[in-house]
Amino acid sequence: MLMTSADLDTVVLGGCADPSCDHKGHDPLYLHSRCHINSPFFLSRDGGKVIATCADPYCDHKVVVELDAPSGEPAHRTVYRQPCHPDSAVWLAYSFGSGVVQVVCFECGQRVMDIPLAGP
Repeated sequence: MLMTSADLDTVVLGGCADPSCDHKGHDPLYLHSRCHINSPFFLSRDGGKVIATCADPYCDHKVVVELDAPSGEPAHRTVYRQPCHPDSAVWLAYSFGSGVVQVVCFECGQRVMDIPLAGP
């Protein structure tokens, strides 16, 4: 299922899964896979899709984030490596109304890339 920015805005407005949390004061909302909620992701690109793979060494679940590939982008798969820590995994985060998934380095917390989402 492809989630749009409107879908993620609805999730953010719904608040945290923790009933004692009002989800105020800790934006953005971090995305995770259902299999290992404390594991970050490794990113690769396959044509016009960014593939986020769970970084747990015993798991290969994938989350696909659709985006428009720039013209001239190679169609083969390439692995994304952030400049600060090229071998590190990343967190994926979303802020209400932003329209982008933020890619955040697992090692240092630096925001290294924004992935535009499909519109409403």
